Amino acid sequence: MPIFVSMLVIFPMIYDAITNGIINVDKNLIEMSLSYNVSLKNQIINLYIPYIKPYVLTALSQSMGITWKSILAAEILALPSFGIGSRLYESHLYLDTVSLFAYSLIAVIFNAVLEIIIRITHDR
Repeated sequence: MPIFVSMLVIFPMIYDAITNGIINVDKNLIEMSLSYNVSLKNQIINLYIPYIKPYVLTALSQSMGITWKSILAAEILALPSFGIGSRLYESHLYLDTVSLFAYSLIAVIFNAVLEIIIRITHDR
């Protein structure tokens, strides 16, 4: 359930990024590729993907925080056996403040690490 919820949250942002990337592809390059009979596969690999990549990576970077929040909320609702959200709920339920802050810190660190990975990928 947490994965499904996070996909529902992130899908509109990624969809919007992909459509914006496709809309902003240089029309002259599309026309040139059609004039020289470039195959659709080569157009997708060498024309569309390089234009779409920055949009998608920016959308992923921007949506990472809300995705983590939705995953944790879904885990709190579903209470899986092994999940940070489950542990957050249990520490809240038993008033274990130290564990609550520790699991919150773990979630923030995971978010920061994934953000760094996305930014490194974005800069390439």
